[in-house]
Amino acid sequence: MMHRRVWIGKLMSVTGLLAAIAATGCAGNAGSSKVDKPKSGQSPDCSDLRSVSDTDRKAREALGYETSATDPERRCSGCALYVPPKEGGCAGCMLFKGPILPEGSCIQFQPRPS
Repeated sequence: MMHRRVWIGKLMSVTGLLAAIAATGCAGNAGSSKVDKPKSGQSPDCSDLRSVSDTDRKAREALGYETSATDPERRCSGCALYVPPKEGGCAGCMLFKGPILPEGSCIQFQPRPS
């Protein structure tokens, strides 16, 4: 169980990071992933972050993104912020740039409305 001080500290870190992203104008491009489309017959490597900037990697870290959810009920694929993959591409998130895995998770999980 997370103590209130720890939770508030994490919330403040995330809030500050999101404010910084919005102030720099990066929020308009959030969720777009610049991952090369795979050649015919190949699957994209959605764990490849070479095209993701250091700032965007830090945003992922601050939001606690993990490639594998510890709680199956909180997977990215069930989140309201999840951006489904386009044909031949990777999924994305409305909060940060770069590819994500459907089985991943972060601290900003919001269940999709029923």
